[in-house]
Amino acid sequence: MNKNIIVLTGVTGQDGSHMVDFLLKETDYHIVGCFRRLSVPNDENIIHHIDNPRFEKVYFDLTDPTSVNHVVKKYQPEYFINFAAQSFVGASWDIPVATWNCTATGVLHILEAIRTECPRTKFYNAGSSEEFGDVEYSPQDEKHP
Repeated sequence: MNKNIIVLTGVTGQDGSHMVDFLLKETDYHIVGCFRRLSVPNDENIIHHIDNPRFEKVYFDLTDPTSVNHVVKKYQPEYFINFAAQSFVGASWDIPVATWNCTATGVLHILEAIRTECPRTKFYNAGSSEEFGDVEYSPQDEKHP
């Protein structure tokens, strides 16, 4: 395990890009920023970090276990933080299989890669408040209906 490496998915999104900003400013970690290869690049949220020697862009497909295994095996990260998601609630109803593959199967691929390639890696998976639906009170706890 490499103690100064964080693998971070979803770096081009709002939360992921803010986490990159924070980690580069407040820590000495090397950040491996994973994102999907798109026909139109979507890196405006992280473009200001491209030349930072502590930030490395890596193309990554969360739905492909070989891609996930490769990243975990290569970097042996201390932390793996997952912000990747299909984050539009309306779209989740229109493309349920793609949503499932990213938010459920993709997480399974990460956990399996950590288990087999670097079991000491600490894993954090970001969720959404949308998971709770209409809530009766906040913050929610184990007793929430």
